[in-house]
Amino acid sequence: MAIIKCPECGRQVSDQAQTCPSCGIEIAGKVTKCPDCGDVFFKSEGMCPNCHKPYVSGGVSATPRPEATASPVTPVRPVTEKTETNPISGQDNNGGKNTEEPKKKSHTALIVSFIIAAIICAICFYYYSDAKNNKEQDAYEQAMESTDPAVLQNFLDTYEDAPEAHRDSIESHLTLLKKGDTDWTNALISNSKSALQEYIDQHPNSLHLGEAKHKIDSIDWAGAKSANTAEAYQTYMQQHADGEHIDEAKQNADKASATEVSSEDKQMVSSLFHEYFSGLNSRDEGTVTGTVTGILNSFLGKSNATKNDVVMFMKKIYKPDITNMVWRVNNDFHIDKKPAADDGEFTYAVTFTVDQKVEKTDANQNSLNTYKIKAKVSPEGKISELNMIKIVQ
Repeated sequence: MAIIKCPECGRQVSDQAQTCPSCGIEIAGKVTKCPDCGDVFFKSEGMCPNCHKPYVSGGVSATPRPEATASPVTPVRPVTEKTETNPISGQDNNGGKNTEEPKKKSHTALIVSFIIAAIICAICFYYYSDAKNNKEQDAYEQAMESTDPAVLQNFLDTYEDAPEAHRDSIESHLTLLKKGDTDWTNALISNSKSALQEYIDQHPNSLHLGEAKHKIDSIDWAGAKSANTAEAYQTYMQQHADGEHIDEAKQNADKASATEVSSEDKQMVSSLFHEYFSGLNSRDEGTVTGTVTGILNSFLGKSNATKNDVVMFMKKIYKPDITNMVWRVNNDFHIDKKPAADDGEFTYAVTFTVDQKVEKTDANQNSLNTYKIKAKVSPEGKISELNMIKIVQ
């Protein structure tokens, strides 16, 4: 392959090209190479523009160069004559031929060939260097976008001759990623929501981002289930709109809302037990039995107790030496509301304390006792269980 000048635009073009990339003139099949001087020219020129050898079909005329003939021996002359050279024939005036012109032309062809070869090498080196730089640039950009330390380390190992600025950036990025791994380990071990959230804030593009969010979701869900209130479930849903437990949270929130003790529930329970103990204070059997179910699941440790058992208890506690007894309900109620059936009714598990002040004929034997009450209230609003435990002071 050789580089020639386009006869149309003068731009350099390969003699193997189909057309000139600059002006579009046809090149392939239109050029030939001079076997004498090696110059490449268009066939249409008729002769080599360098050595002027005529072109014939099938190649340049291979007319051999005339060889320089040896001059006959001439006698030594006392005065050296100057030889004049005919500029057209190449022969001197004495009949000899000038051999300097072909040599000069041969040297020129070699120099031109060397220059062309150097240009081709420079072009090849340019494209090779440019391709290598482009490949390094692409690898650099990909590594800077990566969060995998192995990708960055591979860049440093592969492109040891990369620009210093690129290697410095990659090394800094790699240092940050390694620090991120340490931060992740610490956050994971702590199992703390605040530590995990801090890790996410500091490393928003971390490979562990999904796992960190999953851990936070699990921590918040465990807290909501532990509280088991509608408010706790609502908080979870607000913080995790796309949480892993969002459906279960909605169901539990509905259930918790239904079983949350309302102010009306508290008022009903409080009034019921105030009425029961007021009946004991006044020894009113009707009031006392009106607050309990026909059969109590448990009454002072007795299963399936009747209203008669309740009356007998009231009579038993008022012994002959007791002149007065006052029961006072403390308003420290703890109420759990639970569904009784699928018909929307509820039962109530209740705990609270009452004080008992006993006055006797012997004032020195007066006493003040406190009892812890564990009871249940039926859907009908009646006491279905009642047990008392004396609190030793």
